[in-house]
Amino acid sequence: MGEPSRRLSFYSHRIFVKIEGFRLDRLLDRAMKAGLDLKSVRMKSETELTCWISRTDLRKLQKLGKSAYRITVLQQKGPVPGAKSILSRPAFVLGFLLAAGFVIFQSFFIRSIEVSGYRGIPEEALLSCLTEKGIYKGAYRPDIDWEGAEQAIYDTFPQVTWVQLAYRGQKVWLNLSETDHALYQKEEEERPKRQVYTDIVASHSGYIETIYPYYGLALAETGDYVKKGQVLITGSVPIQPTTFDEESEDGRIYFVNAEGEVWAKVPYHMTFYQERYRFGEKSADGKTVSDRVERTEEEAKKKAEQQIRLWTAENLPETAEIQNKSLKFSRSGNIIEVSVLLEVRQEIGIKQEAMIGETDTDTTDHRPDGTVRQSGQ
Repeated sequence: MGEPSRRLSFYSHRIFVKIEGFRLDRLLDRAMKAGLDLKSVRMKSETELTCWISRTDLRKLQKLGKSAYRITVLQQKGPVPGAKSILSRPAFVLGFLLAAGFVIFQSFFIRSIEVSGYRGIPEEALLSCLTEKGIYKGAYRPDIDWEGAEQAIYDTFPQVTWVQLAYRGQKVWLNLSETDHALYQKEEEERPKRQVYTDIVASHSGYIETIYPYYGLALAETGDYVKKGQVLITGSVPIQPTTFDEESEDGRIYFVNAEGEVWAKVPYHMTFYQERYRFGEKSADGKTVSDRVERTEEEAKKKAEQQIRLWTAENLPETAEIQNKSLKFSRSGNIIEVSVLLEVRQEIGIKQEAMIGETDTDTTDHRPDGTVRQSGQ
C-alpha cells in the first residue's frame, strides 16, 4: 500500500532538476539505496544530469548531496504550481493580502507588559526604564532594540543579576533576578580565574584528505565529509592510563590549545558572464567587415580561464591547488553564462576558542609519528 501512494504523491507535484558535481554515480547510488524515486534520468555530461523528482524526495536528495553537488530546480508541474496561477488573480490576492496585512500589522504593536522576579526595585522604575528604550504599550515592536533594553536594566540597577525580555504576539514579559549589590561584587571578585583553550575547526566544507593533530585529539579521518565550523581537532583530551594494568579515570580530561594541519578537497560553484559579441570588427585595410562578431568557443574558454584566475587570486590562499575543473557555457541574447565547478585542495583547519579549563592542563605535544614536542618549542 505504501508504494502506490508514494507514486501518487510524486505525480501530484513533480520537479525537474539539474544536478552538477563530480562523481554523479555516487550520488545516484546513494539515492537508490535511500529509496528515492528519480524519473527520466539523463546524463548531459560527466558532471551534469537532469531528472524528475518529488518535492519530498528532493529534500532528501539535497541532504545526500550536501554542498558537494549543486541542485537547481528547472521546472515544476502539478496541482501546487497550478494553484499558484489561480491565486494570481488580482482581486482575490488583493483582498487576501489586505486582510492578512491588517492582522499581521496589528500584531506588531505591544498591548501589555508583564514584570516578574523583582524584589526591592519598584515595578514603576522598571517600566520607566523600558519606556526610555522604546518599550511601552502601543510601541511598534520591530523598531525595538531588545539587547539594548536588557543592557539598560543592568546599567540602571546594579543589583540585577539576570534579565530576560521576551514577547509573544502583542504581549511582552520582563523577567529578572536581583540580589544585594555588595554581595554580587564580592562574588565577582572571588570567582576563580580560568584559562581559555582552543579547538581546530573547519573553515570550509569538504572531504578530508589528510589530518595531522600535532597537539590535541583528531575527531575526523581521511575521506570524511566535514561541514564548515565542525570541530576537527579538539583541545579536550581524555586522560589515558600510564600502563596497561591501570584503568582509565572515567570522565577526567585535560585541556590544550589544539594545533595541527587539515587538508581537504573543497568544491566551489560559481558563475561568470561574458559579452557574446564583439562590435566593429575590421579588416586589414581598416574597413569595418561586420557590426558584431560572436565570440568563438576558444575565445570564450580563454576568457573564462582569465576570470577563474582572478577569482582564485582574490578568494583562495596561495597554498590552495585546483585539482579538478569543469566549465559549462550557455548563450542567451548578448550574454555568455559560464558555470564553473572547481575541486580545490586546501588547508581548512583554523583555531577557534572552545572551552574553559581550570586545573588539568598539559604542555606535551603528541605527534602522529610518535615524537614529542613541548609547548613553546
